[in-house]
Amino acid sequence: MATSSKKRIVTREHQLAAAQSMVDGIAQNKASLPATIPVGTQTYKPDDVSALLQKRITAGKTVVTTASAHEDALKAESDVMAQTKLVVGTFRKLVLVLFAQSPAVLATFGLTAPKPRVVPVATKAKAARQGAAKRKAKTAAVEAVDAETPAPAATPAAPPAATPVAASTKPAS
Repeated sequence: MATSSKKRIVTREHQLAAAQSMVDGIAQNKASLPATIPVGTQTYKPDDVSALLQKRITAGKTVVTTASAHEDALKAESDVMAQTKLVVGTFRKLVLVLFAQSPAVLATFGLTAPKPRVVPVATKAKAARQGAAKRKAKTAAVEAVDAETPAPAATPAAPPAATPVAASTKPAS
């Protein structure tokens, strides 16, 4: 007979259901069970085993309800953190700006003065070279576009419209 290579996953719910089934089985079949059960150096009555199983069930249910309450508390904390993030972050920055020169005051807020950003000279030089190269490329691109676009031809002005002269209606003398 071959053995199965699949492992059986036992969850807390399975353990609680198994313990409850044992308690129910003890209650239904108490008359058929021996009066005492030897375990190591001690002996237990079926009612003692039922009480131990009931302790397991109670402890397991406590874990389940506590875990649920813990998850609810974590969700509530996450919601509060999200709701207050903008205000607290803004206040923190304000305190840093107001008291940047007073480390003792910042310490009362649990903050330290921000350290100045130190950029190596090589990094600055590289950035300057890249900036110059970008400006040169943009200038060349603009000049190339200007060279390709023909200059607009001067359009001759339209001759003024002739105004008709009204014929005089005087009789000739």
